[in-house]
Amino acid sequence: LANSSILYVVVDVEGHEPKVLRGMHLERGYAKRFPLFQYELGGTWGHHDPRHNNDWTQGRAAGYLQDAGYELYLVATTGWLRVTPDFFPAASFLNGGDGCCANGNVLAVHPDHAPPPIVAAVRAAAATHALAFAA
Repeated sequence: LANSSILYVVVDVEGHEPKVLRGMHLERGYAKRFPLFQYELGGTWGHHDPRHNNDWTQGRAAGYLQDAGYELYLVATTGWLRVTPDFFPAASFLNGGDGCCANGNVLAVHPDHAPPPIVAAVRAAAATHALAFAA
């Protein structure tokens, strides 16, 4: 598997998502191996969680992925909503949280490595969903 690519991965490892994301070594150029993946959000991403050295928040993970070239989309029942690292503290506040986390799933799409029809479909669905969300 050293030189292979995987089109789509779902990361749902009961609170160890930050470890998996770090272990993918996307900052080393491995984004080509993981062009499209989904990961779970939740309370286990708390800034107080010692499993993540108390420093790996949802916002920090989103920044890491954005720096690696990924577009991030919150998975919704009707489509996707594009989000940035700034989204996560605000989402936690709106959900009555303590600023640590949002709940749901994020779809990470690398536009340089994911198949162009998939990138186009996700972007189109996100644009449509953003318009409905804003209304």
